[in-house]
Amino acid sequence: MTQKILEVRGLSRIYGHGCPRCVDSTGPEHDTNICRHCGSIVALHGVSFDLFRGEILGIIGESGSGKSSTVKLLYFDEAPSAGEARFFDEGVQHDLFRQNAAQQRGLRNKRFGMVYQNPHQGLNFQVSAGGNIAERLLMSDVAHYGEIRRRSRELLARTGQRIRDLSRKQDWCFRYGGDEFVIMMPETGPEAALAQAMEVHRSLIETRFRMKNGINLRVEASVGVATAPMDGKTVHEAIGAADARMYSVKSVGRGSVRGA
Repeated sequence: MTQKILEVRGLSRIYGHGCPRCVDSTGPEHDTNICRHCGSIVALHGVSFDLFRGEILGIIGESGSGKSSTVKLLYFDEAPSAGEARFFDEGVQHDLFRQNAAQQRGLRNKRFGMVYQNPHQGLNFQVSAGGNIAERLLMSDVAHYGEIRRRSRELLARTGQRIRDLSRKQDWCFRYGGDEFVIMMPETGPEAALAQAMEVHRSLIETRFRMKNGINLRVEASVGVATAPMDGKTVHEAIGAADARMYSVKSVGRGSVRGA
């Protein structure tokens, strides 16, 4: 008999305070998922399914039908309004929504995986790139501080070398701060600099870095482009302008390039 690995029953998520009439006043027959009585949004209601080892389950539906919300609930990104989910792991049953925070983090990092539509959702903006790498290593039972630092440095060093390889021969590349890199492009106008930055960015995020332990990793990047003397008469002023544009990219989702 095929082994069941996931059991979901009656899963529901309502955004807002909710009321007793939310479910009855929303859905396809009402052509809305917004409750007219209290204004709450019914993202999904009464979702149930089983997943067995070796199966692939696809959830299909129009925009707003609750596909992403279902996955977010099971990955602990959000808490359900109702319902139960059980994960069966080598004979051990985990009641997902009764796990404490530490147990949920353990399942997320060791047994579950998520590929977000927007990659920035998988990162912690409160820490550096090195910190994000270290967190994953810690949850993978790499507890030696020196080893964590070594692997973090390895990925950052490989990223810097890749940026150097993608740049033109006349460009200067260097690391600027903990996890930021600068490419200086002599005798290059604003349009040409932006085009070159976009090409480097595209190739960089497509790169798969094979680490010494055999794992393949990729990086995401936000890029700001500035030109002297229009954006600053000194090196520090120009870098400051580029830095500001980079952070403006991060504020709206990361993963792209912004020029003047």
